[in-house]
Amino acid sequence: MSVTIKDAIMVEDLEMPSCLDVDCEACLLAKSRRKVSREPQVRVQDAAWKFHIDTHTMSPPGLTGEKYWVPIVDDATRMGRGIFTKTKEEISTRMIKFCEEIKLLTGRYPGIWRLDNGTEFKRFITWGKKHEFVFELTPPYTAEPNGTAEWYGGYINEIGRTMIIELGLDETLWPFAHQTAIYIVNRLANGETGKSPITLWRELLHIQNTKPTLKHLRPWGSTAYVHIPKDKRVQSWKAAPRAWKGYLIGYEGDGGHVYQIWDPVNQEMKRSRDVTFHKPSDDHDNGETGAVSMPPGPPKAPNDPGNAGIYQTSFIDSSEQAKPQDAYPQPTIQQVRQATPAQSSQAILPDSISSYKTTPGIIPRREIRQIEQAPSLHMPSRTHLFDRSTAASRPRNRPTLLRAHAPLQRIT
Repeated sequence: MSVTIKDAIMVEDLEMPSCLDVDCEACLLAKSRRKVSREPQVRVQDAAWKFHIDTHTMSPPGLTGEKYWVPIVDDATRMGRGIFTKTKEEISTRMIKFCEEIKLLTGRYPGIWRLDNGTEFKRFITWGKKHEFVFELTPPYTAEPNGTAEWYGGYINEIGRTMIIELGLDETLWPFAHQTAIYIVNRLANGETGKSPITLWRELLHIQNTKPTLKHLRPWGSTAYVHIPKDKRVQSWKAAPRAWKGYLIGYEGDGGHVYQIWDPVNQEMKRSRDVTFHKPSDDHDNGETGAVSMPPGPPKAPNDPGNAGIYQTSFIDSSEQAKPQDAYPQPTIQQVRQATPAQSSQAILPDSISSYKTTPGIIPRREIRQIEQAPSLHMPSRTHLFDRSTAASRPRNRPTLLRAHAPLQRIT
């Protein structure tokens, strides 16, 4: 192989030739590499004047059949927007509509477009040239010149994919996940300028309320309770719920006054303004903190040590509960007739109620009525005073005294 050396450079004291231009066809064919440009691209200073766009093919199709989405990035502010279509033929139509919206906002059409020479943009390019647009077309199979749109689209794809995996929702909701990602990224402050893309966009276009609000933002997939309008409810069903449960998948409007809620029952997206979310401090499964509320455990026994503050100590001693019914003999009729009111009120009360005392000589009014109804027995039966059959089985925070009893005063 013959090599032609056109020039040589002396390195220090050694005569070492350096090939500056080697005319070798075999080397050119075998050692070809991609040319990488390190020169930074010059950005325009006016908002809505130059845009970067690209096409991304998605699978599976979206909820309504979307298969493609096009990120549109403003060169000056990095303000982003997404267009979602079912076919490639719709892309040019949507791009023309976007240009009309920019003209309505600014009074002029966009001037410069950086894009690849894809077939989906043919009709848009033809239309744009009639309005004197400048198209910067990248070479085939070369994504680097269109790096802004390429990077932005990949970044949004990563965010949307992460949200769907984290929440475990259906993959067909990717258009809503991507749209929400764009909505939030536009409101994130840039590290260099300290301002968000939407703030710069509004400042350069002299739009009022340049600072966006973030109060309405909630984690994507949060549990949402959507109010059921009166017209959709059956008025006679007074006990029916007035809201249905769904999941947040998107926003509409600058302040998020309209929410996009996924209805898992009907498998569709519904728009509503009247939406309520769990507070961040709640322990519900709301998607905001990732905390799932645990179901309550079985109720504990009344004598469980862990029931402090739930069940109060019973007034019935265990020794009294174990006593049979005959442990308290029934007074005879003669004894009851001969007893004074004070003796009767003290005699009929069990000794187990040690924390109470009686007021002698006083009989409650309802006891007087019961005595008048039983002329043969001036005092009611003891079984009407104390239900001993169920006292040990049910937890109560007071003695199981029924009907007639002497007035009780707690000993302090």
